Amino acid sequence: MPRLPHGRHPEGDEIQKGGKVGPNLYGVAGRTAGTYEDFNYSDSMVAAGEAGLAWDEEHFVPYVRNATDFLKDYLDDSSARGKMTFRARSDEDAANVWAYLVSVGPEPEMDEASAD
Repeated sequence: MPRLPHGRHPEGDEIQKGGKVGPNLYGVAGRTAGTYEDFNYSDSMVAAGEAGLAWDEEHFVPYVRNATDFLKDYLDDSSARGKMTFRARSDEDAANVWAYLVSVGPEPEMDEASAD
């Protein structure tokens, strides 16, 4: 099982049952950004989801390194802002967080095209 960097976890985010500060991260892989119910996302995060952002490792790693910079780049909007204060110290740490979340999440659903 992937290991989280010692002492590093997005504050308040929970994997199984509702987050206290952040959204529930159970099943985050493939989820459209800014759509978890009952969480107050920044306008920029909602806009990113509406623009097609769905969480995968390619997007998660830079987001967890610096949420605001990621959203500015993704939306091509210098005024974009993220609410997340956690920052992974390295790409490796961010990738390990992603691998952990995927490992404890539900099995990904396969569509018919990928099942063939």
